[in-house]
Amino acid sequence: MKKSVIVVSLAVMIFAAGSVQALPFTSFGIKGGLEFTNQSFDGPYDPDPNGRVGLHIGIFGEWLDLPMFSLLTEVAYVQRGMKNDVLDIGDDSMIEKDNRIDYLSISVLPKYKISLIAASIYIAAGPRIDYKLRVADDTIWAEDEAEDYLKDVNIGGDIALGIDFNRFSGEFRYSRDFTSCFDNEGLEGAEPVDVINSSFGFLFGISF
Repeated sequence: MKKSVIVVSLAVMIFAAGSVQALPFTSFGIKGGLEFTNQSFDGPYDPDPNGRVGLHIGIFGEWLDLPMFSLLTEVAYVQRGMKNDVLDIGDDSMIEKDNRIDYLSISVLPKYKISLIAASIYIAAGPRIDYKLRVADDTIWAEDEAEDYLKDVNIGGDIALGIDFNRFSGEFRYSRDFTSCFDNEGLEGAEPVDVINSSFGFLFGISF
């Protein structure tokens, strides 16, 4: 299941990349890197989360090639979530759980750029929508069927600072959800818990 979700996500992005030439992009390409992700909990249950490292693999297209402004759109497979320590009842020791959630992430980022002699630096910020693809096995979400209360769609925002050099780019990105990825209001007797995804990413891209 894990491999099939990744394969399907990548297939969608490859198909989109193959079709993008028919659209009025000024440039398009692939972008990938690492996401340093975590989750914050607001409620009676706080698992004391720790960060985890996940993948970010996607395609991008850039529109409106004005002197200092363009519009950056992206579709990416991203791994979010967090790690936490739980008590192993069997031998009374602590074990670390990797609570990974995979998303298909779509973002639209207005991009302001300053041209230098051999490169350009830019800042981009805008909205993002994440579609849940899969929850990894053996996570805290498997307890008491909590996975059923993870939302299928999350709304958030990205802000990025990067540099373009010919066909290559390097980027630092901060992402944070505006909405909780967890909704247990329908669970009788449970107090509401808000869970917010956030991440710092280091991404590299190549344009075609």
